[in-house]
Amino acid sequence: MTASSHRTLCRLLSRSLQAKLTPADCSAVTTDVLQLAQTQGVAPWLAFHVLSVHQESSHPLKLELQEISIANVHATMLLTQELLRIWGKLHQQLPLICWKGPVHSLLFYPDISARRAGDLDLLTHRPYLGEATLLLEELGYQQLQLIEDASQAVFHNADRGITIDLHWCIPREELGLKEDLAWETRQDVRLLGGNITTFSNEDLAVLSALNATKEYWNLTLHQLVDVAVILNSVNVMGLQGIDARARRLKCARPLEIALRLVDQHLPASLTEDLLPNGKADKRTDQACRELAGHMFGDSGFKPPTTFPDQEAYYRTIDDRPFAALRSVYFRVLKRLKRAPYWSAR
Repeated sequence: MTASSHRTLCRLLSRSLQAKLTPADCSAVTTDVLQLAQTQGVAPWLAFHVLSVHQESSHPLKLELQEISIANVHATMLLTQELLRIWGKLHQQLPLICWKGPVHSLLFYPDISARRAGDLDLLTHRPYLGEATLLLEELGYQQLQLIEDASQAVFHNADRGITIDLHWCIPREELGLKEDLAWETRQDVRLLGGNITTFSNEDLAVLSALNATKEYWNLTLHQLVDVAVILNSVNVMGLQGIDARARRLKCARPLEIALRLVDQHLPASLTEDLLPNGKADKRTDQACRELAGHMFGDSGFKPPTTFPDQEAYYRTIDDRPFAALRSVYFRVLKRLKRAPYWSAR
């Protein structure tokens, strides 16, 4: 994809986050731009906004955009129905939280067709992992992977074509998120006639920023749009209140990195009171450049340039004292093939 396609897509996303697209904006949606939007996970968002303008008029890619939108609505509804089925089985037996996926679509987005449907993300406590695995197997799921480094197990139901990421820590224990505080402020939300437990809106905003920045090779525009949509939706506290919450949860730097990336690549998509003040410090600037380099790399996956490994990146975004010593501690545990059953604090 050309740099021109990248610039055009970012401009369209920025405009759509501010207000409704114009017919002139929609004319810039070409095959290359739509293909890039698919790669970056924002094709459903783009389709929703272009089709909102061209409900009664034509567009060269209207058929393709409609197909994207219809397919995404179908996938989101299937995910939501499956979430309710799983929830009815699991939440009576063990502590459980759902976030991202249908929760974000239905809580924050203007339409369920606008956010890309993916998998289901569930969170429990590590001691309940065995029980959760048995319950999911009863529901037709097979465990594909147990990824200790990522603090998650991956399950798949072949008949339904749905994948579940079952986490016992967000995002990984090395970052030391104060997850117990997020559990304390969880809320029940109504999804298609059923109640689902998720984090508070403010914590979902902070965690969307953490999700966007936690893996330096895996950032997409989809995640930045998620940050902008959610932060603008819950902006009753302004940056000061959201930043204070992020500091309590121990992820202030990931929040700042995400805000700066949104401001750089989707300018004017955040309200003024959400923008960080002043220049970024060296570590934040380093992380922003690396994340942007991977997001817009022509190869899709580029070898690390600034950070030799994930632990080095975590040390860069970790504001806690003795972050380097913590990193050594976790590396030693991995070499011994032992995983801690507690969260680093």
